[in-house]
Amino acid sequence: MLRRRDIAIPVFMVLAIAGYAGCGGGFDAAGKLNDTESLMLGIRADPPEIGAGEAMTVDALVHWPQGQPHYLWFLCIPTNLEQVQTCVSSQIGETLPPPCAGSLATLCTAGTDPSFNWTAPPIPLPEGVTDAFFFVQLVLSGSPDVWAACGQAIRDNIPTTDCLLGLKTVTFSDREVKNANPRISHFVVAETDVTPGEVAVAAAGEKLLFNVAIDTTSLDELSDESEDTNYIYMEMTYYTTCGSIGSWDEQWYCEMALDGTREITCDEQEPNAVNPRKDWSGDCIVHAVLRDNLGGITWFTQEFSFM
Repeated sequence: MLRRRDIAIPVFMVLAIAGYAGCGGGFDAAGKLNDTESLMLGIRADPPEIGAGEAMTVDALVHWPQGQPHYLWFLCIPTNLEQVQTCVSSQIGETLPPPCAGSLATLCTAGTDPSFNWTAPPIPLPEGVTDAFFFVQLVLSGSPDVWAACGQAIRDNIPTTDCLLGLKTVTFSDREVKNANPRISHFVVAETDVTPGEVAVAAAGEKLLFNVAIDTTSLDELSDESEDTNYIYMEMTYYTTCGSIGSWDEQWYCEMALDGTREITCDEQEPNAVNPRKDWSGDCIVHAVLRDNLGGITWFTQEFSFM
């Protein structure tokens, strides 16, 4: 049976969405990245589900158009099931939490680099409980001393212009087979596969049509045991630096054949579009961010050159 997807929504995005709903205009279209506003587009734990003694790597997809961002990562194990968004802010004090290495604290500092590695210690699960959740929080700032600049924002759980806050749910379980992140294999432009790492060329000022290909072998949630486990819905979101996206948010449906072949197919999506600024030419990037229904996330960045 498919479990409801735990979506890691950066706190600043919740506030931003509320702001869009309350104002009449003046905001960029969804998916349009500008030269002044920094955004945290996604936090990835790889793998998104781990058990005792197993390691994960955590990183983030960030749009930071001016200068370089500085990172501060926290790990937070809730003391009760109600602490989700407030897990960090409810436990943090006036001093930086201890490092996670060798720490048994329910809140610890995981690192200050763009990514960190962590090995899970044994976490006793109550009888009959197969999994639990802990949380990763990322704080981004233009200040080299993130704690000094953003300590109050962290305690208040309220982001500021120079202190972005994001939260990611990670599953801890004793299951033998654990969830993995989905994968995007490549972009397709004008019905032609783009080799990963290559720059796709487009006509200056003209709409560019594209699709994204999912690596179906990465969809480990699917099983051919019954009709209840042979399909999955996933969310794909897009961001671009050179204009706007035709469809910012898409739902993808993939299924496994029940004839014994275990063939996985995904519904055919209509081509999406990058709409560059009028008469604009230059380099551009498009981020495709894919989320499955079990907390998995991945992204693929494609470079374009409008000539």
